[in-house]
Amino acid sequence: MSSSFVSRVESVHPSYLHIHHKVSTKVQKVVNVFLDLLSSCAGPSGKIHVVRNNCGGHVIFTSTSTRLLESVFVTCPELKLVVAAVQSHLNQNSDCGLFMGCVCLQMIQLSVRSGIHFHIHRSLFDIFLHTIVDYVRSPDCKISVKADFTDIQVLLAYVRSVVTSKRLLNETRFESMKLSELIMKAFVESIPAHHSNMKIINSNGVYILDVVKSHIRESRIEHGLLLEYPELSAIGGLIDITSKLRLEVRDEFSTSSHVKVALFTCSMSGDMEEIMDVTFEATKLQFEHVENSVLDKMLNLCDCLEKCQVGLVLCQKVIHPKLKVVLRLKGILFIDRLGLQKIPYLQDLTGAHPIVSVLSTSNIIDHLGWIDSVSHVLVNDKSYLHLTRTSASVVTFILCAEWEEKLAELKNCVKTSLHGLYTLSKDQRLLAGGGCWQTHCSYVLKNKICMQLPDLAEQVGCTQAQILSSLAVFRSSLHHWVRSLSDSSEDVLVDLSSFHCWRVLKGRELQVTESEISSCCCGLKSVSTNILQDFDVISEHEHTSAFNSPNIDIKKTPVIDNMDFSNIILDNISPALQALERGVCAANVVLSIAVSISDKN
Repeated sequence: MSSSFVSRVESVHPSYLHIHHKVSTKVQKVVNVFLDLLSSCAGPSGKIHVVRNNCGGHVIFTSTSTRLLESVFVTCPELKLVVAAVQSHLNQNSDCGLFMGCVCLQMIQLSVRSGIHFHIHRSLFDIFLHTIVDYVRSPDCKISVKADFTDIQVLLAYVRSVVTSKRLLNETRFESMKLSELIMKAFVESIPAHHSNMKIINSNGVYILDVVKSHIRESRIEHGLLLEYPELSAIGGLIDITSKLRLEVRDEFSTSSHVKVALFTCSMSGDMEEIMDVTFEATKLQFEHVENSVLDKMLNLCDCLEKCQVGLVLCQKVIHPKLKVVLRLKGILFIDRLGLQKIPYLQDLTGAHPIVSVLSTSNIIDHLGWIDSVSHVLVNDKSYLHLTRTSASVVTFILCAEWEEKLAELKNCVKTSLHGLYTLSKDQRLLAGGGCWQTHCSYVLKNKICMQLPDLAEQVGCTQAQILSSLAVFRSSLHHWVRSLSDSSEDVLVDLSSFHCWRVLKGRELQVTESEISSCCCGLKSVSTNILQDFDVISEHEHTSAFNSPNIDIKKTPVIDNMDFSNIILDNISPALQALERGVCAANVVLSIAVSISDKN
């Protein structure tokens, strides 16, 4: 071998195939550990986890599934499948990732312990799932709340439920209310007016600007977009620079004017990225000639922009220094290095179509957009250009937090809330949160299945005992999530009238002597505390002996509807049901794996 080549330090070893079954003790232990990890993050009383690699590096503080799953490395194949399914759900829905992961892992764990063949579990789980989904989507569902866009209190209650569920934020009631109101304001103002011809088609209309080392109370909403612009001094405060740019009167009968905008998504640095597929050889002199030719083309572009009366140039990538000098001389303002994230918002704000080439100037005028005003503002001692357009429904959410990890958690929370509000335009219903809808569906499912046991056994081809055992696994998976939302010192009780759940200190329901009013976990129902002893206690594991015949009379307690929406907890129906469906599907896939083979080379 020639000395110019570096030999491999370690030789390649023959492949070693590691084979294990899904029922192995090691896999069950890994599933149990990861289940405890996800369960400990659930709800306002969840734990904050600190994640870093063995070599040090960046430390992540989080209690949300999105950031937690992105920061951990999983090697177990079965667990990788579950994590991939949860992340896919979060990419689409942004919510209910912890619920999906906990239900899926608990279902896998209990199914393996039950000893029933996975074919029976899979068939029954699908039946149980469809029973719950059909009930929740039916008009007879008693656990859903109408999310009418004319009732702002219901929408605020939903947003507040998302905000207060993030343990790391640790906000006061005033701070959570202020943040919820800001999210609602951003959502409402990002909806185009009925008479407006500007449609939000490229972005969600809400651009989030991170501001660290500022208190959350300083967060606010600004119309238009704020783009960082360090070329202007941070001294001087608010300055309107619209009059210094090239203006064009909209029509001869109007005195109002606007600033034309050109939006480039290609590089303007002269690096010839448009012809990168071409391979050529050239001397240094010839190469400089090619560079000068491209630069001349871009200088012609500047002349074309001047003729089109463009006042502002926005570039996703880099602008050549010589072009910057020419643009300044022509009185054209420019911003480069914008990045890909801001481009959709700029399209919706300005109405401009991206210009993808600096070599062609034939139809630039057809790609131009416009804005009403440009001003220089300061945010946390940094210079920004504030671009506004009255007819556009694009806003900037200036989001503040004291430290980076809290800001990242806060940003994830705002995105989840906004995405949830957008989904309500398709299905204007919410579910009773805090574990109440899971408990309610669990008891409704038990009653429905117990009433059709003989027919179901014949349909699936199994015994009634196997159906009850599989039902216990399914219900225990839902109950595990409900118990995860409570503290270890609390019991979870269920009233047998509305099937809502209550959290009380262990043994507290037996010690109550005075009559007080106690609200359920979602806040929609209330009862007198002296009848808590009549409630059913959700145990850690469901047993088939706990199933009562639907014909047996059960003492039902009177519950009162609570119409005060200031303290209720609500879940989004679409992400919640999809999380349950995908969680059951992922559990069925893992349970159907007979052997896992991996190369340990």
